[in-house]
Amino acid sequence: MRRLLVSGVGLRGDGYPNAERTLEILRESGNWEVHDRADWLPVGTRLWSVARETFGKRARLILRLASSSALRALVSMLSSDSRGALIYLPYPALFTLWWVSFVPRRWRARYIADAYLSIWDSMFRDRCSHRRHGLTSGLVYGFEGRALRAANLVLTDTEANRELLIRDFALNPERVRSAPLAIDEDHFRSVGPARPKSGPLRVLFVGTLIPLHGVSVVLDAMRALGDDTRFEFRLIGDGQLSDEVEEFLGRNPLPRLTWIREWCPLDRIATEIGAADICLGVFGGSGKAARVLPFKVYMYLAAGRAVVTQAEMSLPAGTPYPPVAAIDINQAGALASALVSLAEAPDQRLGLASAAREYYGRWLANSRIAAFWESI
Repeated sequence: MRRLLVSGVGLRGDGYPNAERTLEILRESGNWEVHDRADWLPVGTRLWSVARETFGKRARLILRLASSSALRALVSMLSSDSRGALIYLPYPALFTLWWVSFVPRRWRARYIADAYLSIWDSMFRDRCSHRRHGLTSGLVYGFEGRALRAANLVLTDTEANRELLIRDFALNPERVRSAPLAIDEDHFRSVGPARPKSGPLRVLFVGTLIPLHGVSVVLDAMRALGDDTRFEFRLIGDGQLSDEVEEFLGRNPLPRLTWIREWCPLDRIATEIGAADICLGVFGGSGKAARVLPFKVYMYLAAGRAVVTQAEMSLPAGTPYPPVAAIDINQAGALASALVSLAEAPDQRLGLASAAREYYGRWLANSRIAAFWESI
């Protein structure tokens, strides 16, 4: 049986299920002896919303990240338990790795770092592109690069993100691998199969309303189909572009559009997906949106629902393209046209739904994650 020590400061909960669920998968496999010594941040902590918090809350989080990661880096290097074991650092691993980077490599333990997504990329190239060349951007970039280069193995979610990390931070390609994300799949695989529909098709969009999701593309489709009685729309989420959604609804009071402006727990999301006929992925175009396969798409596929998303995407190594209705977002009205096509061809919609569940089970399910860790 292999020993895995879990250290560092980690995120868990519905917004960050990957690390917590991965550890459960390894325990359940019977092949790993997992010792969890990580400092898990409170459930509900979301890094993307930190910038909107008060100065006091931001300062307390930064202090905890700095002090706790330093302590765990020290313990992981000095503890006798670390000898011969692998040490897994959940996301965001770079805070602990930064302290580790000051120790000569021959004295370090063996660290597997869950990088998931680049923090510098998310903060400056994605959300604040106008500040990507500023002083703060440079400091975060240098911090993240130094930290990631200290890991024995860096894990990310797709091949495009793997290539980006290697290129951005000069990482050794042999020390970076992509693997499927772990979700609490029981919530979604227990959802009943898609059925023929006599009334309006329910179209669901779930997201944190960030540029990655292509909210404007979704809103344009909703406006175009606002008078089409074949559809009803549900939009769930809050975030950076909420003001844009609010302004849109003020100008376009669509009677068949419901916006649930809150962070919903996982069981609620599963219920909403189960009640949907068509689920919407991401439409942010090239860049980060083309490098990810978001958690919500994993959930849609696991639940067996027809998915419409942009054609440009990336996947974990060895994973084929998923059975989705893929659109070219550069083509005006493409999303609305795709939704109309699925409404007019119910067999196609049900076929996509059935193929989605089969694809998830074969290529993205938790069993694939257990196999990936065996290869490590």
